[in-house]
Amino acid sequence: MDEGLFDAPNEPDAVFALHIAPWLEIGKVIGRPGTMMAAADTWEIVVQGKGGHASMPHDCLDPIPVACEVVQALQTFTTRRINPFDPIILTGTKIEAGTITNVIPETATLTGTLRSTSERARSTAHEGIRRVARKIAEA
Repeated sequence: MDEGLFDAPNEPDAVFALHIAPWLEIGKVIGRPGTMMAAADTWEIVVQGKGGHASMPHDCLDPIPVACEVVQALQTFTTRRINPFDPIILTGTKIEAGTITNVIPETATLTGTLRSTSERARSTAHEGIRRVARKIAEA
């Protein structure tokens, strides 16, 4: 569209976006009115702590338990704050922290995906992810 598709002399009457679907038979095309596929967003949360030696956790601010709390709270958020008739799928797919067994890391990074079929649910989920992470980190 940015390249002038609708400005061409023989402007198209319609445009269709196609996406593969592994559950379909090869060669089949399906359609329906309204939303058929979910929007896909990637999210990342970085929990900032204070690292140190594992023998002295009282002198540290361990980001790993906080990250684990965030993951659990996001699951509860999804089931208690999202309308089941306008659903989302919120999946944590990666937790990364530390490099060695005797050092508490300074940061823990969580990443995942958010799938939504409406802008309202998507917006609610994005705001909820931010709120859950912020409030748990504050606590």
